[in-house]
Amino acid sequence: MAKKPELKEEERVKPVIVNETYIGSYIDSELGGKHVSNKSYEKYYGKMIKPTWNSKT
Repeated sequence: MAKKPELKEEERVKPVIVNETYIGSYIDSELGGKHVSNKSYEKYYGKMIKPTWNSKT
């Protein structure tokens, strides 16, 4: 089996951090150390996913 040729430094694709609105399927979570949430899902599911806490004390 033949080896892949090594890419030169200038030929490699450099990673780019993209900062844009999250539109994935996670309702409220953390990905890669960053908080993500789908605002549309939060609005639709409302208190089913984030009930308000009422302390009895």
